[in-house]
Amino acid sequence: MQEVRVRALRCACGQRIEADHDGALCASLREHLERAHPYMEPPTSEWVRDLVSSAVYGLEYVPVGPHDSLEEEGFGPDPY
Repeated sequence: MQEVRVRALRCACGQRIEADHDGALCASLREHLERAHPYMEPPTSEWVRDLVSSAVYGLEYVPVGPHDSLEEEGFGPDPY
C-alpha cells in the first residue's frame, strides 16, 4: 500500500480542489471558478496565487488495510 500526498483547498461553495503541487492547484482553481462560478469576474493570476498560498493545506491518504480505498468519506450532517 502506498500513501498519496496532495495539496488541496476548499472553495467558498464547498468544493474541494486537489492537485499534486501548488502550480497545478492554481490551474485547477481557475478551471473550477470558470466552470462553477461563471458569473464571477475572471480572477487575476495574482489573486489565484494569493488564494492558493493562503488557503492551501496538505492531505495524505494512507490506506490501512487491503480493502481501504482512497475515497473521501463525507463528514458533517447527514442530508435528509
